[in-house]
Amino acid sequence: PEHNAINYGVGPNSAVVNLLNPGGAITGLVTVDNYESNEFANKTNLVINAGAGSDEIHLGHPGTPTALVSIAVDGGDPTASDTVIITDADSATAIVFKPTSESGATVSGAQTSAVTLTNTEHVVVNGLDGADAITINGTALDDTFVLQPTGTGSGQFASDASPDLSFLSIAAVTVDGGSGG
Repeated sequence: PEHNAINYGVGPNSAVVNLLNPGGAITGLVTVDNYESNEFANKTNLVINAGAGSDEIHLGHPGTPTALVSIAVDGGDPTASDTVIITDADSATAIVFKPTSESGATVSGAQTSAVTLTNTEHVVVNGLDGADAITINGTALDDTFVLQPTGTGSGQFASDASPDLSFLSIAAVTVDGGSGG
C-alpha cells in the first residue's frame, strides 16, 4: 500500500476563458503525489478514495468549482492512520464537526461544499485567520470525550466514538455532548 499525499485546490484554468475552459468555469484540481493531476468543473460530487496506506488528504479550495455540491473522502485501510486537513474557505465561518462513527464525520462550513469523511482517523480544521467558530457535536452513544486547548485558538478533541480532531486559528469552540447518556 502507498502512503499518498492527496490535495484538492484551485485549478490552473479556474475562471479563465480558454480552449480548456471555454465557459470560464470555476475549476478544482486534485493531485495525488507526483501523478497526473485532474482538473474538473461541472461535477456535482467530488469523491476521494485514498485506498490502502497512511494517507494525508488536504482540502484547500477557497471557493466552489462550478456545480460542486459535496465532497466525500474515504481514507481506506488501515483504519488507524489517515489524516484529512480542511482549510477554511472563508473568514468568520461557522464550522460544524459532527462525528458519525469512530472513523467518520461530517464537516460543514470549512469548505463551501459539505465534507463527508469515512475511514478517517484524524481530522485537522485550519481556520486560517482566527475569526471562525467551531461547534463539535456529540453522538447518541454513551461515550467519553476530551477537549484539550493547545494554544491560542487551537486545541484537540478526542472521543472513542469519533475521529480525533485538531483545530487551529479558531476564535470560539462550542461542544454539544449529544444525546448519549
